Amino acid sequence: MIIFIDRDGTLIQEPESEQINSIEEVLFMPYVFESLQKLSRFGFEFVIVSNQDNLGKKENPLDVYNNINKFIIDNFNAQDIFIKSILTCPHNAEENCSCRKPKIGLLENLPFSFDKQSSFVVGDRNSDIEFAKNIGVTGYLIGKETNWRSIANQILLTRPLITKNRTTKETNITINVLAVGENAIIDTGLPFFDHMLEQVSKHSGLPMSINALGDLHIDEHHTVEDTAILLGEVIKELVGNKVGIKRYDFLLPMDESISYVAIDYCGRSNLVFDANFDRPMIGNFSTEMVEHFFKSFCDSAGITLHIKNDGKNTHHKIESIFKAFGKCLGNAVSVVSEELASTKGSL
Repeated sequence: MIIFIDRDGTLIQEPESEQINSIEEVLFMPYVFESLQKLSRFGFEFVIVSNQDNLGKKENPLDVYNNINKFIIDNFNAQDIFIKSILTCPHNAEENCSCRKPKIGLLENLPFSFDKQSSFVVGDRNSDIEFAKNIGVTGYLIGKETNWRSIANQILLTRPLITKNRTTKETNITINVLAVGENAIIDTGLPFFDHMLEQVSKHSGLPMSINALGDLHIDEHHTVEDTAILLGEVIKELVGNKVGIKRYDFLLPMDESISYVAIDYCGRSNLVFDANFDRPMIGNFSTEMVEHFFKSFCDSAGITLHIKNDGKNTHHKIESIFKAFGKCLGNAVSVVSEELASTKGSL
């Protein structure tokens, strides 16, 4: 899945002269970093496609252009956003070349293929939209009423939802991971557990819809366990072959409590859990189920997870664990490169 992106006026602001001559003139477009991070998380890769009049001539020196590109790329890399390729037409319109957008000559010898149904063009000119039509993909135009945030959401709305169900004699659970969304919709019949799963959804950046019907007339054990198992299966499907994901640890304070969470999406299940709770129950949720939730998740997802917590208030302690886990999980499944994060070549 490729997003072909114009440079001037789309990634960076374009001056009235339509020519950027120094790094000092580079201003990034609003919301571009957060939007490309979100798109990257869902597997999109980025290719810059740019018309640069008279590139290599006195009025547009090649070394200046390359320095500006390096500055742009370095800023994106610092935000874990990686540009797959830069394609540039160096001609002006009068030369009538085959590589100047909206013509598609720049794409003739691509070293990679792309799925037209799930690839896009984002630009700031009508020629970018014509370019999109010429290569058979949908195009989006940055303008007065559209920005990177709205365009990223429109692109992600085209992404299929990850939906999984688990039905046993004890529970019937459905989980959707949404491409876009502000609020998690979670109903397990256990209000405190709902609140904790909302933390995972919010802080992982993976909007989730979770509906669980369980045998709560017995107790909460099966509902919590099966929700964790299904969540592990959902995350495993989201990650796929694990190529490009990073491994991450996280520290999160909440009032007097603090939680340390480290995750390794390695394919091996293991949980090290170091936390104690003074209260046996919060509402209708047994605090002993916190450890069991993470154990069940690890077994299902195939991850190693270390959790350590200190604090006094049981509510704060558990909530800080789930928040830190959410941040950790979101980072762990983020795609940050094209390589597998393993020296042995497998995870």
